[in-house]
Amino acid sequence: MVESLLKQYGYTDRQIKQFLESYPIGLYREETLFEYIKRNYSFFESLGYTNEQIIKMSLDFPKVYTYSSSVLSSKLDFLKSLGFSDEQVIKISSGKSRFFSVSTDSLKIKIEYMKSLGCLESDILKIFLNSQVLYSASLASIEQKVSSLESLGYTKDQIIKMTVKFPEIIGLSFSSLRQRISEFENLGYTKDEILRMTVTFPAVYSYSMDNI
Repeated sequence: MVESLLKQYGYTDRQIKQFLESYPIGLYREETLFEYIKRNYSFFESLGYTNEQIIKMSLDFPKVYTYSSSVLSSKLDFLKSLGFSDEQVIKISSGKSRFFSVSTDSLKIKIEYMKSLGCLESDILKIFLNSQVLYSASLASIEQKVSSLESLGYTKDQIIKMTVKFPEIIGLSFSSLRQRISEFENLGYTKDEILRMTVTFPAVYSYSMDNI
């Protein structure tokens, strides 16, 4: 029953196998799962999601089919309240489907923290569009990374600029950041030159030295 429904929606055999073997999908009775999938596929389709976006979303985060329409709507309404257009809401939620698993309260707290650092709402929107860092990182880890970057010599304003350009910097370890600075120093760069360079192009922290 479920397999036939997924084929009807355009899932390949490989995708069906991946979906049905994922957690927690295998825990549901087939009749229940059939109704969940049918309900939420129609929900997303009515909002303008493409077939490809719905399939990708369900494979990245299968549990999205088990949420009620009211829960899904509240999550999407939260994004709209931040100022995103309908098209951007679809782009964010389909590309970063684990967004649905994060409480809006925790996101609000992290957004307020970013604002307290001086981050503009337009910058926060860019971070949301380009990265999952505000979904995946805890407030404590974000605070710790800001503190670590300050200890390396960056100002809060520079940290914001770096995070907007390269949000993934929040997920890099302090030891890897410090090591990269040491590597640049060994090449003859001064500390000020390294700080200016990495504020302008923070993604350099993720490159191997062979590619620099």
